Amino acid sequence: PPPFRPSCSVSCPMSDSLVVCVRVRPSTSALTSLTYTAPSTLTLSGSSHQSTSSYHAVLPPSSLGPDVYDAVRGSVECVRRGVNGCVFAYGQTGSGKTHTMLGEGGGGLVGSAVRALFEGLK
Repeated sequence: PPPFRPSCSVSCPMSDSLVVCVRVRPSTSALTSLTYTAPSTLTLSGSSHQSTSSYHAVLPPSSLGPDVYDAVRGSVECVRRGVNGCVFAYGQTGSGKTHTMLGEGGGGLVGSAVRALFEGLK
């Protein structure tokens, strides 16, 4: 495979690579704020703290299902080529994991990935 590039849409990362993409849901708390300081950087600010983290990609609250799928498309392509891949949803209860993975009406990442895998077999 080609060398790993810091992007969520890489064509096929090395088998021991880990790509981290973050989807941010709308904030429900006035006590903290998130600032997008770059396409891949988040700054969390509270009354007594500030923390900045960098990721391969950050998807804002306005992102839709197709935007999220585009961020992990490279992993699906790798699976189609025979390289292992995994999309792992992690977060607090009620943070949108199921909505991201299944979407409304069976869409979401799972539906998009399965459609892409079967279209690749044609």
